[in-house]
Amino acid sequence: VDSGDGLRNRSVRGAVFTAGAGAVESFVRLAATIALARLLSPEEIGLVSMVMVIIGLVEFIKDLGLGIVTVQRQEITQREVSSLFWINVLLGVLFAVLLCAISPLVDDFYGDHRLDSITIALAATLVLSGASVQHEALLSRQMKQGQIALVRLLSTTFSSLSAIGFALTGFGYWSLVVREIARAVVYLVGVWWHARWLPSLVLRAREVSSHLRQGVQLSSSFLLTAVMRQIDGVMVGKYFGAADLGIYRQAQGLVVAPIEQFNAPVFGVAQPGLSSLQTNPERYCRYYQRMVAFVAMVTMPVGVFVAAYSEEFTIVALGAKWAAAAPFVCAFALAMSIRPTVHTCTIVLVTLGRSSPLLALEIANALLFTLFMFVGLQFSALAVAIAFVVVTVILAPARIHYSFKDSPVSFAAMFDAIQMSLVSCVVMYLSLMAFRHFVTFGSRPGTLVAGIAVGTAAYLLTWLAVPKGRNELRSILHDIASAMR
Repeated sequence: VDSGDGLRNRSVRGAVFTAGAGAVESFVRLAATIALARLLSPEEIGLVSMVMVIIGLVEFIKDLGLGIVTVQRQEITQREVSSLFWINVLLGVLFAVLLCAISPLVDDFYGDHRLDSITIALAATLVLSGASVQHEALLSRQMKQGQIALVRLLSTTFSSLSAIGFALTGFGYWSLVVREIARAVVYLVGVWWHARWLPSLVLRAREVSSHLRQGVQLSSSFLLTAVMRQIDGVMVGKYFGAADLGIYRQAQGLVVAPIEQFNAPVFGVAQPGLSSLQTNPERYCRYYQRMVAFVAMVTMPVGVFVAAYSEEFTIVALGAKWAAAAPFVCAFALAMSIRPTVHTCTIVLVTLGRSSPLLALEIANALLFTLFMFVGLQFSALAVAIAFVVVTVILAPARIHYSFKDSPVSFAAMFDAIQMSLVSCVVMYLSLMAFRHFVTFGSRPGTLVAGIAVGTAAYLLTWLAVPKGRNELRSILHDIASAMR
């Protein structure tokens, strides 16, 4: 195990670079979402979303969790990683072929003949991503999250510009297909370049059988997670059509995607760090507290603010023709004000190798969300979005309890780490409501800008007004300064 200062400095350095790159990437994604919303119709976006929900489902399971296994194992050989690499490639090819084979069924399910060719084109992304799993895992294992974040940023930027360029020249929904393929190509090239690792021509399934067993358990949990992330889109498209699905997905793209994009590199930094501290409970707990405090500090206020200003945010970002997306944006923002913080519990189960409780929690989430989703489908697409919020809130206590059970982390430790963010968000929300009541602006952009200023000031001043808040901010700045030397 690395020394305390060394691990902390490398983790903070990685967190700073990945968080910075993640913030820029989130901005790029948001800018692309805004631009494409003005160039494409809800129906065109909904068409590609119908296929992307299936691609997203397969993406979660096609690597069998073998990338996480590579990161989590304390020792792993060249032969083992090479075997896992070829297994990932073969799985990518297998799923791509299967997706092409069932493309006519996708047409029949949604009742739109255009989906066949879209499905076949997007199947190529499965092969490309399968060939990048182990290279990304090796970079993460070496705590080179900065390189991963840079590659992710470059792939997002290039693919977004490609999509906008094709949309401007009249390619319609095919511009979104180009975006996904371009992103997969650039990401593959980037992680291979930075990893500087070549697989051996060897595939010994028996030698990695224990890795496969752990990966299958993890992928079972991730399958349920993927189903829950994608099934709502499948059913909204089936019940209400491409236009409503386009609105639903654009709302997710405005709120859920940027926050999750920010979380991904942070979790990428935390996973190898926590994995290396499995035998040191005290340091493990402190590391987790640092991570969850950072996640809560950034994501909670964003979710609260967007929920409070959902109408202005939606219309300013997407344009008046997307006004119907505002209630969806509000619902997703409410969920994302707590979901990222609560879901940090998952990394405890992953880094401690406790795949069974993780699977049980995802089964519970799957059953509950399915129930609420089908109730929502009887009313509207918005009711499905509300179901997302309800399930997030209901399952939060159980997720926290069973994730921390028999682990070095406790609920008290988690609450101590996030309480300043909770208090500051309450103060921020009350300040925003009072401001909106007493001050009015003639335009939505003016209202939004003023709200951002007031919300940011209220949030930061609350941190600075309390000794605990000042101490935590001072500690964060000290860690960053030390790590950057």
